[in-house]
Amino acid sequence: MVAFAGLLAPPAPGRAADRLTFALDWVPYGKHAWAYVAIERGFYRDAGLQVTVLAGKGALDAITKMVAGSAEFANADTPNVLIARARGQRVREVATIFARSLYVFYALKDSGIRRPKDLEGRRIGVSEGDQPKAVFPAFAAATGIDLKKITFTIMEPAAKNPSLLAGKVDAIGTFTPVYPPLKSGADKIGKELVEILWSDYGVDVPSGGIVATDRMIRERPDLVRRFVEATLRGVAWAMDNPEQTAEIFVKHHPASDRGVTLETWRKSLAHIVAGEKGLGYLDPGRVRYTRDVITKAYNLTVVVPVEEIYSSEFLPKGPLRR
Repeated sequence: MVAFAGLLAPPAPGRAADRLTFALDWVPYGKHAWAYVAIERGFYRDAGLQVTVLAGKGALDAITKMVAGSAEFANADTPNVLIARARGQRVREVATIFARSLYVFYALKDSGIRRPKDLEGRRIGVSEGDQPKAVFPAFAAATGIDLKKITFTIMEPAAKNPSLLAGKVDAIGTFTPVYPPLKSGADKIGKELVEILWSDYGVDVPSGGIVATDRMIRERPDLVRRFVEATLRGVAWAMDNPEQTAEIFVKHHPASDRGVTLETWRKSLAHIVAGEKGLGYLDPGRVRYTRDVITKAYNLTVVVPVEEIYSSEFLPKGPLRR
């Protein structure tokens, strides 16, 4: 169970709730269930907030919406915060949700792929702009892969799973929460999956958190603090109550399959880290490592200071302990 310390005082009676929009990094699915938990369980209400969740088309899309004023906060991973910052968008991560990398390669077992080197000479399905594609040189360097022996097949995100199952590619570069529907599809055709987690091979860049603009941080720090804390309460409750979390998500998204949502959320749980300093915290060393990996992978001309990428200032006072 996750315990909370240092919770903010509730809003004064009669005070109108602050209305705000939270832009997700993708179309909502089980990975995002915590946001709906924070709404449904009243954590945002308790913090004096009325939150609308907005679907996205990628982390940079979510950040762009926020910078343009269409949202007060964005859901994005640390690499994209860094990229946005290097390109002049004054944004900063204020809490990390998926501290352990979600990057993964999936292959069918009968392909013979078992380890990173087995990807050489194979067709790997990725989407243009995908982190698993852009950051692949770092993964190759860590695992001894010869980049000249890698062939990427570019496709839309929705095409990756069916392309792997149909044998059009030998592996896909993706994110671990897609595993449940992919496994379901593999089961139907009598196939087994192989999972190659990047973090198992030393390439571990954080994969999702809460992002705010510098202006929001400067002008409305209390709002940032309340939103971060209420969101982390949603994450913590969802960690302790996966079955009910799936039910809450399906209530908000009736077309979703409850079983797939549940397994997707459970798969996501392995990437949430609640250490001594609690949920949301990211060690500066991890930020620096991510900065260096992404700066090199994207050939960024600006080396962004670590303190401009992530701040723990708005995390609850006192740890969120599991």
